[in-house]
Amino acid sequence: MPRPAHRNDKIHLVRTPGGIVKIHYEKPKRNKDKCAICKSELHGTYHGRGGLSKSSRRVKRPYGGHLCPNCLKNLIESKVIAQIKI
Repeated sequence: MPRPAHRNDKIHLVRTPGGIVKIHYEKPKRNKDKCAICKSELHGTYHGRGGLSKSSRRVKRPYGGHLCPNCLKNLIESKVIAQIKI
């Protein structure tokens, strides 16, 4: 039985140069990023297991990687309207 940290990992059998077969564990991919408001899938974001910096995994705009374009548009419009009324 694998140790608790490897229970959800995929198993790959690898033959070493000495002829011994060993088990290598592969971590699963992250879930795709979702919008914080409408929970739709965010496009342009990286959902692999690493290898990229945080700035490379996010869209370069306000609330990039947190809100979808439609929710961002509604948020900006509501903030502008709130500023005009004051």
